[in-house]
Amino acid sequence: MITTAPLEDLACYVPALILRRVSGDSGATMAPALERFPAAVLFTDLSGFTALTERLTSHSPAGAEELTRLLDGYFGRLVDIVTSHGGDVVKFAGDGLLALWYGEEPLAHLARRAVQCGHEVQRLMTPDSWRTFTSSAPPLALRVGVGAGEVTTMHLGGSFGRWELLVAGEAIVQTSRAEAAARPGEVLIAPDAWPLVAGACLGQPLPSGAVRLAELVEPLPPRPLQLPAMLPAMAEALRAYLPKAILARLDAGQSAWLAEQRPVTVLFVNLPDLQASTSLRDAQTLMRALQTALYRYQGSITRLGTDAKGPTLVAALGLPPFAHEDDPERGVRAAWDMHRALRELGFAAAIGITSGRALCATVGGLTRREYTMMGAIVNRSARLMQAAAAAAPGALPILCDGGTFHGARGRLRFDALPPLALKGVAEPVPVYRPTLDGAPGAETIAADRSIEQDQGQALLGRERELALIAARVDHLVQHGRGGVIIIEGEAGIGKSLLLRHTRTLAAQRGAALLHGAGSPVEVPPYHPWRPVVAGLIGHDPSAPLAEAVRRALTTIDAVQLAPLLNAVLPLDLPETPVSAQRAAQLRTDQTHDLIVRLLERATEQAPLVLMLDNLQWFDARSWALLRAVAERLGRLLLIAALRPLNEAPPIFQRLVYRPDGLRLQLRGLAAEALRTLLAQRLGGAALPEEAWRAIAERAQGNPFVAEELLRALRASGALVVADGRCWLASGQAAPAQVLAGARLPESVQGLLTSRIDRLTPAQQLTLKVASVIGPVFPLAVLVAVHPAERRQEQLVDQLFALQQAGLVVMQEFEPELVYAFSHVVGCEVAYNLMSFAQRQRLHRSLAEYYEAHGNPGLAPALLAQHWRQAGEPLRALRTLALAGEQALANDACSAAATLLGEALTLATSVDRAAPGAPTPEELARWQRALDAARQRME
Repeated sequence: MITTAPLEDLACYVPALILRRVSGDSGATMAPALERFPAAVLFTDLSGFTALTERLTSHSPAGAEELTRLLDGYFGRLVDIVTSHGGDVVKFAGDGLLALWYGEEPLAHLARRAVQCGHEVQRLMTPDSWRTFTSSAPPLALRVGVGAGEVTTMHLGGSFGRWELLVAGEAIVQTSRAEAAARPGEVLIAPDAWPLVAGACLGQPLPSGAVRLAELVEPLPPRPLQLPAMLPAMAEALRAYLPKAILARLDAGQSAWLAEQRPVTVLFVNLPDLQASTSLRDAQTLMRALQTALYRYQGSITRLGTDAKGPTLVAALGLPPFAHEDDPERGVRAAWDMHRALRELGFAAAIGITSGRALCATVGGLTRREYTMMGAIVNRSARLMQAAAAAAPGALPILCDGGTFHGARGRLRFDALPPLALKGVAEPVPVYRPTLDGAPGAETIAADRSIEQDQGQALLGRERELALIAARVDHLVQHGRGGVIIIEGEAGIGKSLLLRHTRTLAAQRGAALLHGAGSPVEVPPYHPWRPVVAGLIGHDPSAPLAEAVRRALTTIDAVQLAPLLNAVLPLDLPETPVSAQRAAQLRTDQTHDLIVRLLERATEQAPLVLMLDNLQWFDARSWALLRAVAERLGRLLLIAALRPLNEAPPIFQRLVYRPDGLRLQLRGLAAEALRTLLAQRLGGAALPEEAWRAIAERAQGNPFVAEELLRALRASGALVVADGRCWLASGQAAPAQVLAGARLPESVQGLLTSRIDRLTPAQQLTLKVASVIGPVFPLAVLVAVHPAERRQEQLVDQLFALQQAGLVVMQEFEPELVYAFSHVVGCEVAYNLMSFAQRQRLHRSLAEYYEAHGNPGLAPALLAQHWRQAGEPLRALRTLALAGEQALANDACSAAATLLGEALTLATSVDRAAPGAPTPEELARWQRALDAARQRME
């Protein structure tokens, strides 16, 4: 049964402007619209917010949640004040808020209400009042600007049913300037608004023409904002204005689980030429161009705001349900497409791009909220946008941070620029500009070069697979018979390395090789086949492509069919009398036939190996062409590599079960091979046993993950390599402790996050709850602590879906059902998606369950860890101490020493004055017990 969110849950995410528009005609917003009307405007902004964000979020994801709690309280109170004065909260923007007063009252009255609201905001929201939102908040002050005049609203977009509200006009610009000029704690009234309120206020004129509010003389009686009645017919129109990131969770009744810590790529796009005077037609054309460029890469628009710099679009790659392992690359490509599209339309744009982790959550009050991203990377993206706007004439106005550069440099090119000093950031920030030769379209038919890189890298742990491939290549060369080899494996498991060695092997045996690869970014149909067909026609990049096509087709008497290859190659050949007569389906079939004939000619000239990588990203037409090739060419050896498919097309099953088919499913490397690989990365130095165990436990045979963990150990200083030796540094944290805090590679996080995003909200929540229990989780415990589903049969169904997705496995059936994550990394990614508040809640439920039901197999240290993660260090301390004393009484001295030692260490970090804190007598008793345990062990 499909459920949808209650209307009230949707309504709080849009301003009253939209509610009023859709209340009369729910279909009105499904077309572009423009409206101009008089309104009073209020802008608020937090002084020092950028520096606060950097301080809280640069070093710990927990800081983003602290910031969100602060903003939630701030916006909640601010929304209440604004709406009580009749204002409509139109937009949130980081720490800023835009509100409008409009309607039947004279503009002078509307302006007075906005000024009264600003005065009330400064009276109630003093620097010390922030302590009510969060105990660690520093004193913060607001700046408030008030203006009045004509305001223009535009409803723009419509691509994939997604609409945006733009608010613009001179009143918006003047108000934004007034707010920016205000000192903390002040209300500044814009020049055009002051004559409207001068009779009811006292103020101090400033050289700019703005007036600093001093006192209200004749306040109007309050008139709260009135919202239209909520009608069921409004729901569809309202959903068009909400980010897809939150709709599925709202529909599932999981609003409490919206917050996630996610790897994202953030784009700030300044649009200085999009003004109130812009025609609706031009504005709509611009917005559709932006949506088309962004949605091509499965990005999301989170905000379209306006300030003194003009409208700014904020977008992200990686928001649910569209996470990808290559979001930094997608972000750069989307930015380039936006820039190119707007330039062709005659509009300027400046774009800042950053990549990293951000808290994606909602902020605001019960009646008005917005979905937003919090973290240092968000503010830095805005600052890079401003720097891009100030770039020298002729320079590409796109700037990226280091996170984006490192995430995309494998497939795009960048110029390193001098580090920039950004407002609110202590140290200069590395900055990069993507170059035009790395932009989409620059290499229109070049193959993915991944299998040509690192040719000297040894193949470890895959000798059996390479031998099987070698036998098939030998059979092809000696007997002219091909077949199919399927190589399956997760990302980072070694498919590309195996393909690289296969390429070398085929060349040594005298076989010709053609190679194509699927791309995760949306590309034209047949894109994986472009380099294959280019190779078949013998295309020289320095010569015209059309001439190579005609020359090759002459050899198979098919020149009249050359225009059919327009669908595969970047060509625009005019139709011939023969090609023009082909109907759509016949045209597709004949295109496939033409390529098969070219392949047949190639197999007659030399033994041919066709290598196709990343089949998981093949489009439907590329799969269809693969079917035609596989069914008709017996003298071809087809080697196809891919990640496991959730829903494999029929052609894949036919390939797998062919009589001449060979399926190689790559698992994790054996311990010996993995250890040898890591030693090679250390220049031959042997890895210390403790470091090896820490890496092996987390990597579980995945060489890519293992290498990244090795880099993390070296970067932390815990592992030292010099003079051909490797050792653990003294005075540093243990390897396991270092790796517990080390982040997985962004590509691995993005890959697993994308798989989790494809689950239903209920399945995602179950996976997250399981991750708190641990890599292995009994069904009974999952049922007991699940916050939304306590019916065992429902959870079993969800776990079956998770098994089908390859995320969990059933480990034990009797005496009770026990499941496990397929890989410990999957457990880690699911856990890290949750906010710290969500994790804390689940750890508390789990600790309470274990204490209430008992679990002889549960280590006291693990129970204590759950209490610590639940924010209950005193209960963790007492759990450890009690278990330690019991272990000593049972003469388990080693366990007693460990538990009591951890308890006393934890005691040094708790508040001794807190209720339940250990007394000096208890601490002394535990110390004596620890000493006794150590003495018995001697």
